[in-house]
Amino acid sequence: MEEEIFPRPAVAGELSKMIEARLHYDGSRKQDIRKIQKDLLKSYAAPIYCVVDPATGAILRRNDGLLSEADFLKLLRGN
Repeated sequence: MEEEIFPRPAVAGELSKMIEARLHYDGSRKQDIRKIQKDLLKSYAAPIYCVVDPATGAILRRNDGLLSEADFLKLLRGN
C-alpha cells in the first residue's frame, strides 16, 4: 500500500488533506507499538487503516486489511 497505492495522484491528494500517523511494529519497540495498537484498535491485525476525528479521537472509518485504490479512496472520502 505504501509503495503502490499511497503515491497515486488521487490517493496522495486525499492524504494531503489529512494528518497521517503510522504505527510500525517491526523495529526495536515492537511490544510497545503492539500495545498501543491493541489499546486503540482492539486488534493486532495488520494493516489497519482508520480515519479518526481529530477533535474527539473517535474512529470515523476503519478497514482491516489491504485495499484497492478505489476502496482506499472510499475509506478516505467516507463514501
